[in-house]
Amino acid sequence: MASFYLVAALVALLTVGARGFQLSQRGLFWDDLVIPSFYSGFNPVGGQPTSAMGENSASATPPGVPGISPADPASAQFAAEQLRSALGKTIPDAHASLPERLFTPYDGHLMPGTSALQLAVSRANPLSWHVPAVLIFGLTIVLTIGWFLVARKAIQWGASPGLALIVYTAACVSPFLSSATGWWSAAINALAWQLAAVGILLVGLHAKNRTVALSIAFTGIQLTALLFTEKALSLVAIIATVTWVRAQVQRQPRLLRATIAPAVLTVAWAAWYLSIAGFHDDSEGFAVTTAVPKALATLVLPGMIGGPWVWDRWHPGSPFADLALGIAVPVSLAIVTGLLYLAWRVVSNSTRSTRRAMCVLAMIVGASFAYLAAVLVVMVRARTSTGTTDLLPRTPHYYADWWTFTLVVVLLGGIALSSRRPSDHPPAIPTGRRFSVAAMFLAISATISTVTWTMTWQDDPTREYLANLRQTVVDPQRAGTLSPLLSQPARIDVLSPLLHPFNSINAIAGVPVATHTTQPKVVDDSGRLVDAGVLRVASNKKGTEPQCGTRITAGKPRVVVLDQPLPFGDWTWEFNAAATQDAQVRISMPNGLQSASEVSKRAVTVPVGTELQTQWVRINGVGGTIALEVQGAEGTSVCLGEGAIGPLLPVQQ
Repeated sequence: MASFYLVAALVALLTVGARGFQLSQRGLFWDDLVIPSFYSGFNPVGGQPTSAMGENSASATPPGVPGISPADPASAQFAAEQLRSALGKTIPDAHASLPERLFTPYDGHLMPGTSALQLAVSRANPLSWHVPAVLIFGLTIVLTIGWFLVARKAIQWGASPGLALIVYTAACVSPFLSSATGWWSAAINALAWQLAAVGILLVGLHAKNRTVALSIAFTGIQLTALLFTEKALSLVAIIATVTWVRAQVQRQPRLLRATIAPAVLTVAWAAWYLSIAGFHDDSEGFAVTTAVPKALATLVLPGMIGGPWVWDRWHPGSPFADLALGIAVPVSLAIVTGLLYLAWRVVSNSTRSTRRAMCVLAMIVGASFAYLAAVLVVMVRARTSTGTTDLLPRTPHYYADWWTFTLVVVLLGGIALSSRRPSDHPPAIPTGRRFSVAAMFLAISATISTVTWTMTWQDDPTREYLANLRQTVVDPQRAGTLSPLLSQPARIDVLSPLLHPFNSINAIAGVPVATHTTQPKVVDDSGRLVDAGVLRVASNKKGTEPQCGTRITAGKPRVVVLDQPLPFGDWTWEFNAAATQDAQVRISMPNGLQSASEVSKRAVTVPVGTELQTQWVRINGVGGTIALEVQGAEGTSVCLGEGAIGPLLPVQQ
């Protein structure tokens, strides 16, 4: 057993070292930036987020930041429509409590625990990678220790040390899991499943646990994992397998009753999940099924021996396997041939009957294929759309739980085929040089894949962008010194426009969307907040009244004409106005392409004082006219001067 411990220690060092290197080069990515705003009640059309930390957390609304309230149903409807436009996402109710929000699926995922953790970390340390990295690194160490304990338990139950070493190594250095742990959102989901699987195995292989204790422990572990990922529904298969193996070895069929409660939990949770998940159906999009064969050859099969070693990445997506088919096909054929040879050796050398060995092997292969098929079916069902490419099935984190499940059933199959009786201490059986060499080869191969996967992020601009965004936007916002900020999308290689409206600077930074401001600023390509101005595309025509321009009186709405019509979009207007007494002006863009209700939903209200002032107002619409309605005491009027309309861009220094 000395070689077992030595190789296991080396594997652990490689695993922890590779994870440390990986995390040192990574940062927040994609869903990590979206989930906090999704669950905090982000308002994309202007207003404070619905408080996720309590109703009294926001004592006052900053100037230029109107809130959505029941008194403004049109604005609330427009906000809801904007949120629903995000690809594949349902949204929490605008006035739901925090628990209700957390139990709303995000992009098909039901993960209240994951969402709560990300929201809490984001609130405490926004746009920072340090806390997620420390948590992922710590959980990696815990998981590595857990797999070592599982391997020791398996040896005590009869598995060969060589098999236990290979399974331990493959589970620790899995390239499928490594890709997930380099991504905060995916890491929580994946590690929750992995830790739950380890917990189930340790409980199931603890000889003194009885039926009731097993049932309670299994159910508790699975329920905890389900709070972090709906993928934990598949843990019932591990529960059933470890219980069946133990019942066979101990000749205690009554132990199978320990699976009843987890099975009931699985069925109930699955029924609930399917009723609220809201999978989209886009039959006109790219069919993921057409990319499966290439994914099997370039990722899935090479990944079984630590591959695929070669990656590519298209901003702002995650890396995908890019092993050349000329290499992938021979490697895949060699792996399949090797697996067939190993199966033949197991059957021919089994101390049990040949029939029993073949049955166990058939169950292992069948279970692995069934799980992989389920992963692919869910991928096809949930991800086939106009926004999908053939790269998706070559993204490794989708297969992390399948690979671990396969390793688990192989390990339990080794126990089922063993002729040794369980013992309280690992027997003094040599690991075998071949197994030690194979384990080290697997560890080195997977470490290479982890390093090359990490290197594909070297030119990613997100880390620097978020660091600057935190310094110039988030920190001033938390200090109360940030002026109202108009909505602006993040650069396209940080967050895709497909995530609109959650790809906005306001959503990422947790800053309320303003409809108007007296200090126009935008975030530049480096992530820094800089002074901005309107690039003139059009302007309202100058009025004819002396010392006033265009006069609009309360109770008498007026339409002003632009010198150029505008295409549909978000525009910033230099609104130069003064009132005879403090009033508000409701601004909209009526046109022949939208109904009155559609125009009304997009209207904004701007306060106007008695001193002439320029305000930069964000308006949404199309056409060559702007409607203004003064809201104030009878006789109140507003004088409107000429002002440019166009996109808000950084001022050239």
